[in-house]
Amino acid sequence: MPGIKEKTITVFSKYPFFLFLLPVFFIYSGYNELFGFLSFQFVFLNFIIIIFSTVLVYFLSLAYLKDKRKAATFAFFIILIGLTFGYIIDTIK
Repeated sequence: MPGIKEKTITVFSKYPFFLFLLPVFFIYSGYNELFGFLSFQFVFLNFIIIIFSTVLVYFLSLAYLKDKRKAATFAFFIILIGLTFGYIIDTIK
């Protein structure tokens, strides 16, 4: 009978949770940096937009690459570049 460690490894290797955790990290860190200046509705709307964009990029890359793991990795790096440089461009403005 597999233990909790084996079950956890199986679940994390089967599903791309990192695609969800990247937007969570960016929204959470931005909210903490600007705590008190951003309303919950604004943060939630941005979170929904980023999640939708991540899902869209994932499915587009899945249609092109035909492999779930490669599509998830590709989508992760595209979203990472977009979120990082979007923040840098907004900071420069």
